[in-house]
Amino acid sequence: MKSRRKPRLTLEQHDLVARHLQEYRDGLLAISRIITSAYPVSLPFVGRAGKAVAELDKLRGDLESEAIRDFPEVQTQQGKKGVYYRAGWDPSITTADLEALAAKLARTRVAPR
Repeated sequence: MKSRRKPRLTLEQHDLVARHLQEYRDGLLAISRIITSAYPVSLPFVGRAGKAVAELDKLRGDLESEAIRDFPEVQTQQGKKGVYYRAGWDPSITTADLEALAAKLARTRVAPR
């Protein structure tokens, strides 16, 4: 039996995911700062708040690597900032856009390798 390969994200989809992850990171970082200023660092959940931001950063880094691997021209076009670490996000993009992307990916058939 042939193994099947999942469809990769398009550059447009990477851009949409990147925008949402940046928004999530900003919110998570703000929450982490609030928790850190309100509770002793010795409490386990205070450390987890910082680790959550670090894990989200790892995810963004991993996706950045994939985007550059799939679209090498992006790294050059963005001055070596790629997709996941650039400024100037479009605030008009909504959670509904991400939900539509998720639904589209769920409907996409997996092509044989």
